[in-house]
Amino acid sequence: EDNTLEGVYYTDFSYDFTNGGAIALSGRANGFSALHQQLEQLRAQPSVSSVLLKDVQVAGDGDVNFVMDFVLNENLFRYR
Repeated sequence: EDNTLEGVYYTDFSYDFTNGGAIALSGRANGFSALHQQLEQLRAQPSVSSVLLKDVQVAGDGDVNFVMDFVLNENLFRYR
């Protein structure tokens, strides 16, 4: 929530413990600009090691549906 920008909404979430902490988010953005800004916001987070945007589709109302895969930094899960 803290890193989700206005105009971006997530519709589905999945997490894979066996794949290095991979997260898949499906969502909708109010246009390509909002989606781009959201990608940059996630890429700037130290806890995120990679972000991949896929399955981008323009909806009839001009919004953009997308699937975003990202991997969290493995140090996030280590006990110290």
